[in-house]
Amino acid sequence: MLDEQGRLMGVIQSKLDAIRVARATGDILQNVNFAIRSTTLANFLETNQVAYEVASDTKPLSATELAQVAEAASVQIECRR
Repeated sequence: MLDEQGRLMGVIQSKLDAIRVARATGDILQNVNFAIRSTTLANFLETNQVAYEVASDTKPLSATELAQVAEAASVQIECRR
């Protein structure tokens, strides 16, 4: 999850099961996601001694630029035990 400048605001953890909610409520909800706050992520990285950089203030990006930043920075991670 990025802000208008392309800075990380949170990490998407999961999304709403729209079909399940539609069956229960009769309505189709869209764009409902659940994210881990960037401060929680920073604490996790620091605890595990992972280096990261905090972005400086920048100008707002166009929708195209923001999509390019998001695509370049996005990966899917699955944790299994």
